[in-house]
Amino acid sequence: GSKLAVKTIKRKENEHESDYKKKLESFKNESKISNSICGANCSNEFVSKTLGLCDSETRSLLLTIDGMKDKVIFGPFLFNEYYGGGSLDKIKNALSEIEFRIMTNNIKKGIDYIHTQGYTHNDLACRNIFLDDNLTPKIGDFGLACKIGEKFPHTKIPIYQMAPEYFIERLSDEGYKSQKESDIWQYGLLILELLKINDLLL
Repeated sequence: GSKLAVKTIKRKENEHESDYKKKLESFKNESKISNSICGANCSNEFVSKTLGLCDSETRSLLLTIDGMKDKVIFGPFLFNEYYGGGSLDKIKNALSEIEFRIMTNNIKKGIDYIHTQGYTHNDLACRNIFLDDNLTPKIGDFGLACKIGEKFPHTKIPIYQMAPEYFIERLSDEGYKSQKESDIWQYGLLILELLKINDLLL
């Protein structure tokens, strides 16, 4: 059968009920945003496709995991397409100049598509770019995504990759509001990150 990428969350031992509920609500929100951006009607080949979601904690799956015995896990679940090339930060072979240009240009096309859907990604980095068997990039992991112009709700964020306006506006009464320009800042950092990764492979 076909392989799927299945994302879920688990309650940690001794985790407080209120903390788990916040984590669960964040996961459900991510699932809905992923489905809205790149669900069944997605027309862009450079974002990770969401195939479905299940927000019930009582539903279970029997998963066959490579190299392991079958394992039963409980929901909630987010189902995405599986990409055999892994993530961009783990790329094994150096890209030529033309391959590098094509890769980064295609990632930008994916970013533009996300923006046309009314959202910002807010966590653009090589670790969140997945590759199919032909090394076509797929933007994934929408855990920090939110609607353009909305107050940015997240607190656990990668501070080092946030745009300068985030640090200024978060101190205001209204707080930082999600904007496309911040994604472009992160896209620039992603290119620098990929340049460094590529140099180490040459």
